[in-house]
Amino acid sequence: MFNPRKTPEPADAALVYEAAVRAENMGTWYGRGQKGWYQYFSDNAGGAHFSGIVRETDVPAHVRRALGNP
Repeated sequence: MFNPRKTPEPADAALVYEAAVRAENMGTWYGRGQKGWYQYFSDNAGGAHFSGIVRETDVPAHVRRALGNP
């Protein structure tokens, strides 16, 4: 019963989030997992949740560099 338009959360999402890098907009983090680049958004309660798997070209350059991927 999940939304078919959304990416299911990968098993390693929590581990990837621990090393995620914040984007310049301060409300989005990115990390690289076994299935590619994961994106996280902050919520209004001060936490963050998995948002989906995104293309590498959608990840800001400073985030890719910080995670060792030019």
